[in-house]
Amino acid sequence: MIKNLEAGKNLRQLIHSGEAKPDIKMQVVTGLLQVVYDVREQNRLIGHSTEVFGVSFSPDGQTIASASVDKTVKLWRRDGTFMTTLTGHNAAVISVTFSLDGQTIASASHDTR
Repeated sequence: MIKNLEAGKNLRQLIHSGEAKPDIKMQVVTGLLQVVYDVREQNRLIGHSTEVFGVSFSPDGQTIASASVDKTVKLWRRDGTFMTTLTGHNAAVISVTFSLDGQTIASASHDTR
């Protein structure tokens, strides 16, 4: 992963200088493919009635918040166990995030609430 980050940094510098070489581009792509190849589903969060627009992990990694077109934010334990539904929006919730201390959740919606 460190090599991939270094290769990405080098590629960015070369692109800005106009000297990006195909072998460096391939090095970055190959590295990213190795990272993506190892991604796998751990738990499926089933509960929203329609699409999810945003997901956020609490700072301690124990809680997941999901924002949905169904106008709700749902909270889940890291293992995928449902905790609660937060309501209050009148339109799709497009983003959700935790405060740095994990005690507050902020959500954004098209309803501007």
